[in-house]
Amino acid sequence: MYNRSEVKKRKLKDKKLEIMYRERIHAGTVGLVFKNGNYTRVITEGKHWIKFSEQVLRCDL
Repeated sequence: MYNRSEVKKRKLKDKKLEIMYRERIHAGTVGLVFKNGNYTRVITEGKHWIKFSEQVLRCDL
């Protein structure tokens, strides 16, 4: 589903390994980010790193 170049591994302070993926939002679209079913934030046009524990719902404007 994701290329190796699109997946990023990051170590946290508590030594856990967090895996992230790259999400691209095009012009005229926003992304709503949810974690565990709860709304977290809005992402706008551009490239963003998203945690695997989060889901992005794309919405047209």
